[in-house]
Amino acid sequence: MPRVSIVIPTRNRAHLLRVALESTLSQTWQDLEILVSDNYCGNEETRNVYASYQDSRLRYVRTDSLLSMPDSWEFALSHAKGEYITFLTDDSYLLSFALERAMAAVENYQVDLVAWNNSAYFALDWLQAFQRNLLYVGKPPYHTVLLSSQMVLRELFDLHLSTHIPRFMYTVCHQRLVAKMLEVQGRMFFPPCPDYSAAVSLLLNTDKYVFVGWPLAIDGGTNRSIGYAGMLKNAHAFQEFLAEFKEPESFRRLIDLELVTLPVLIAQSLENVRSRFYSERIPYQVNRRNMLCQSIESVATYERYGANAAEEWRILDEFLARQPEDIKRAGVAQRRRSKLRSLLLTPVGRMLHRLPGWEHLERLRGQYIYRGDYHGFHNMEQCGEVAPRLIAKVAGANANENSKAVGESYHRPAAHPSK
Repeated sequence: MPRVSIVIPTRNRAHLLRVALESTLSQTWQDLEILVSDNYCGNEETRNVYASYQDSRLRYVRTDSLLSMPDSWEFALSHAKGEYITFLTDDSYLLSFALERAMAAVENYQVDLVAWNNSAYFALDWLQAFQRNLLYVGKPPYHTVLLSSQMVLRELFDLHLSTHIPRFMYTVCHQRLVAKMLEVQGRMFFPPCPDYSAAVSLLLNTDKYVFVGWPLAIDGGTNRSIGYAGMLKNAHAFQEFLAEFKEPESFRRLIDLELVTLPVLIAQSLENVRSRFYSERIPYQVNRRNMLCQSIESVATYERYGANAAEEWRILDEFLARQPEDIKRAGVAQRRRSKLRSLLLTPVGRMLHRLPGWEHLERLRGQYIYRGDYHGFHNMEQCGEVAPRLIAKVAGANANENSKAVGESYHRPAAHPSK
């Protein structure tokens, strides 16, 4: 049995898969298997990428037909043989020392679950021109800390989303923890967002876990990336993802806001798991006020990116009319803030993004942004080679803070830009 399985669920994105595979084959941690799970689309492109490598650590499995993302991930999980399992999406990249550091945390803290921080790279084909070929690195400190699962679960249901949430991506999880959840739930991943549904299960079945604050992976943003595309109305990859669900009512009825925004989809995922299996163990539901306010900001963002959001505002107005007065007041105030922000920031933002060095202003919001054309990268693979040096440079700016020892206490890491 290999110590670690890296599972790469992929669907018809051979050009992305090759780079993700290269990052796994370059790991300094050698006791592993790399499982390519092909969500079959009727062509051999994914198999051909796998077959182009001659490495005993590689394995390949394929579904009989095209599956929705949660079902595809479930299929992939069922074939993993490692003592510990991690998922890597095909548009992402593991830094060469990622598993070595994660497994060191496993040994040092004697836990079944370790999650880690990540940075983000937006490729040359990304939908927003001003973000193309940029690497985003969150602000330090990059502490390794032991977290209370219950405290993070409470944060999750409040929709306070951050990189320290264990979403099975950027996480190593012991097989016995997986088996424990499968015994209760029958499966790991539920729609619509399999990563957030898995986070609920992981947090409920562990007392504590370790979060490695140092970024060990790069989250990819391309025109085929589903998570990031969800920020933009009518992005093809996101619409394709939604169309995969044959019975969306099974999870949409859990949240009575008929709006397809990322906050609503995440809320549906959390409630899907809570209501099915853990209603007695989780005495609270999704924070509806936060879901509403975040959705209002999402719709305002659609408009800032040039989309017509009249239908979304109509749906939000109808939803607001049915809410208690406190939530209604919060929603009205959020809409006023979001509209004002759009009115002020849209022209200012467009002007700033045309100026050289605009990315340095993002440091005021806790983000370090590096231009590929300046630092010598033009794709994810090249970015992965340069990123460790740039991350270390960011960490060096706060070297004194990083040198402080952190005990077994709760600590909220700096947030990464939302997908």
